[in-house]
Amino acid sequence: MFKVSYTTLVISDVNKIHNLKDDITKILKGLDPNVNVEMTNYKNILLIKSKLHLSDVFIQLYKNKDHLPISRVVPLAFWGELTLDEVGARLIDIYGNVLSSTTSFAVRCNRRGENFPSSKDVERRIGRIIQEATNAKVDLENPQYIIAIEIIDSCIGAIMIPANLYKKFKFIN
Repeated sequence: MFKVSYTTLVISDVNKIHNLKDDITKILKGLDPNVNVEMTNYKNILLIKSKLHLSDVFIQLYKNKDHLPISRVVPLAFWGELTLDEVGARLIDIYGNVLSSTTSFAVRCNRRGENFPSSKDVERRIGRIIQEATNAKVDLENPQYIIAIEIIDSCIGAIMIPANLYKKFKFIN
């Protein structure tokens, strides 16, 4: 079984990113003194690496959403330089016991950079891997679960969540 690491992707309003890294660090430092908030090659995207559970990071950011210029937060079950086949294997290892012939899912991908195929191609490939391994149904209109994939250059991460929670990733300021 793969070890689940805790990484959270934060997308901000481009014009307000300057102090966001420090603000997030201050909010989370009290709960995890070793929290690491990293800039990416994209001026509006940060990565948070923490020992805190993903839901704890999300809750802390959500509680402070009125004071933070965050437009979207995506907790990730894993993050790294992986192939699409490795991503599929990790998703099956982590979530395979949840998906079956009686459940449905859709894959949503946000890609930045050119190191991977198009977002639609990634969605189709991961969807096929998951469907073949679990017999779960692909339902693009009304799935029970969303597999959210985020790609930044050569790194890729993913999480599977109930579809009704997917919209909560978007913060409203």
